[in-house]
Amino acid sequence: MTRTDSTQNAALELLFQDTIPHISQDALTEKLVNYYASLGNQTPDLIMVFSRDGELRSINKHDIRVFQHVVHIDDFKRVLLKKSFENFEHAFRQTLTGKNQYCEVQLKRKKEFFDMMMVPLNSHDSVDGIGLLIKD
Repeated sequence: MTRTDSTQNAALELLFQDTIPHISQDALTEKLVNYYASLGNQTPDLIMVFSRDGELRSINKHDIRVFQHVVHIDDFKRVLLKKSFENFEHAFRQTLTGKNQYCEVQLKRKKEFFDMMMVPLNSHDSVDGIGLLIKD
């Protein structure tokens, strides 16, 4: 069994919590960034993080080629059917109100579908951005 130090234990406990343990802020920040990066890079799904105004801020390494040129939510308009894009855009706006949203979208000229989940990224009491998880 691997030994863990108190900083690592505190960071793991904090991973999905709202409370902050009494450890060094720098150590905590480094551990949390590493854990979240590992979660994002190990998932089989594409994860994109957008600002409130729809600009792409971060993306994990999972490659779904059809979405490789997306840098703003409006770029989805080029690859999604019109109705799918409208549903996607509506879900994005609803997520800005603090509610998780789900939608299924279809690509233009293909019978290919993707499940999307949008999660509000909160800082204190406001939504700072949107996490988008895309499962094919």
